[in-house]
Amino acid sequence: MLYRLLRAITPLRVVVRFGRERLARYRPQVWRLEGQERASGAPLVIVFAGQLENKNYVAYLAFAGSPAEKVLGRHWLWTLLPPKRKRQSDGVDLRIVELYESQRRWLMERFQFFVPIWVGGELDLQRAVARLHRSKNAKADLRRMRNSETTYEVTRDPKAFDFFYSNMYLPYIKNRYGDRAFPMSHEDMVGKLYCSELFFVTVRGERVAGDILLYEGNCARAWSTGVKDGDPSYVKAGAMKALGYLTSQYLAERGYKALHMGGSRPFLLDGVLRHKRTSGFRISDHTKRYFSMSLTAGSAGAKAFVANNPFIYESQGTYRGALFIDPDFPLSPERLRELYDEYHIEGLAGLSLFDARGGEKQLAQISDGSVDGGSSAKSEPEQPKPAAGYPPRELKYLAMNLVVRLIPTGWKYWGNSVLLKTSIGDSGPISLPEPYTWTWAGPEEIDFLDRHPEATSPTAYARRTARGDRCLCIKQGGDIVCYRWFKLRTGCILCGFGPKMEITPFPLKSGQAYSYDLFTYQKYRGRGVATMLMKLLFQALREEGINEVLSCVSPDNHASLRLQMRFGAQPQRMVYNYRIRSWSKTFLGPEGDVRLREWMQQFKSTTSGK
Repeated sequence: MLYRLLRAITPLRVVVRFGRERLARYRPQVWRLEGQERASGAPLVIVFAGQLENKNYVAYLAFAGSPAEKVLGRHWLWTLLPPKRKRQSDGVDLRIVELYESQRRWLMERFQFFVPIWVGGELDLQRAVARLHRSKNAKADLRRMRNSETTYEVTRDPKAFDFFYSNMYLPYIKNRYGDRAFPMSHEDMVGKLYCSELFFVTVRGERVAGDILLYEGNCARAWSTGVKDGDPSYVKAGAMKALGYLTSQYLAERGYKALHMGGSRPFLLDGVLRHKRTSGFRISDHTKRYFSMSLTAGSAGAKAFVANNPFIYESQGTYRGALFIDPDFPLSPERLRELYDEYHIEGLAGLSLFDARGGEKQLAQISDGSVDGGSSAKSEPEQPKPAAGYPPRELKYLAMNLVVRLIPTGWKYWGNSVLLKTSIGDSGPISLPEPYTWTWAGPEEIDFLDRHPEATSPTAYARRTARGDRCLCIKQGGDIVCYRWFKLRTGCILCGFGPKMEITPFPLKSGQAYSYDLFTYQKYRGRGVATMLMKLLFQALREEGINEVLSCVSPDNHASLRLQMRFGAQPQRMVYNYRIRSWSKTFLGPEGDVRLREWMQQFKSTTSGK
């Protein structure tokens, strides 16, 4: 009876929780913070609307000591907008309102800067390992590690995850960030056991630091970091440096080319961001939430805050650094080069210099240490042009998200992907270098795939062949190195996650094939095998009369996207996928989808130079 009652009220609880989350976006909690600016001591009043932890972070950046706080309750977004007349101060020096991507479109004219709440980035592992062998400081660190018997341990033992969460992760982030921390729940961490590894740094057999390495396709992500008991003495002794060095070496040996280093705060003087910058970190992505900032002209407190806290902001689909300086200070070429060397991070399109007195007048832009504009530059900061609006099916997507969330079952999925189309040309015969050979997967190869420790799920590959899918493999001796699947009738999302999770989105036209699941086993990565396999597959399909290949790729899987675009793949539409047990539905976004255009701009800006 109790079980039936719980099942009956579960949808209602989900509806209430979903409604609260949506309402909080448009009616956030508001605080008024008043105190002395941290560096200058000037009086500063900030109105902040958003999450408690982010409010605490802004207060930590802005004020010397604890500011006087007044909780103003929840307010609708349109009541928090800055005055249209810039000279009206209403007693507030700085307004910071958290906005989602969808809200930014219709409020962008009322705020001066849109600062991503978190920015993510990748580390080029080949460059990182080469630096270890070239840098004198890195060589000295490695010698100290050898002398102290520092090594690493990799495990997937659930008990080790419990130990890491309780004795490393929670103590470290609470001691390091205090009330500014966003602790992950134990349930969320254990939920990623199937696609992650726990990497420990050990000193004379004792675990002193660790990180969860999350594997998403061909990408690795440093997901959660911890130090034993949160003790800063381990950090001072070099535990975090050792974690960075050993993780880079471990992943590079397994064939990974890049490591996503997780999120960092977007302020250029943030300690974590600057530490990542020294390791060769490149900004590649950000959360879809922003600190939307509006400064009051003439405010000494606001001037001091932005001058002492340069930040990263989004402008026309690119990332730029914002520096606020005194316009009377001469901008000599030497000074510009100093600013560029001190603040620029790889992945930024450049630095923008603004007048600290007003916060709006742009004095110059710096790219590669050279000036792109002088005092005659635009008096307004660059702002993204308003988009044409959401696709007409926006309400349908929102309704489907709500329905999928409401269904009380574990067999459900919702997400989106990018539909790519590649036209196949006649590339002529292709030969593989020794010791590689290629073959179509038969019973022997399918058995190998199903039994391999890196298999997506048991019997998944046998099910694919039973429904008529085909697989092209590259082998070295008796072992399969790399493989790629394709279909000739319909496309399929999540093809390797079992029959309950597969989504069949659309039928294929004559002369088209749907390709999916390109995978290289870890110990063979970094050898160009996937590129050779793509060439072989296109040649084989061409011989069968196929002239176009479609595929769906996650927008976050940059490695796969870069590989396919090298072969001429062109983004066509966004694909919105939903699955509830045996029922599935896919919506193809319209041509000219706003989300697709925004994703393409971001992808180009974050992968330029790679």
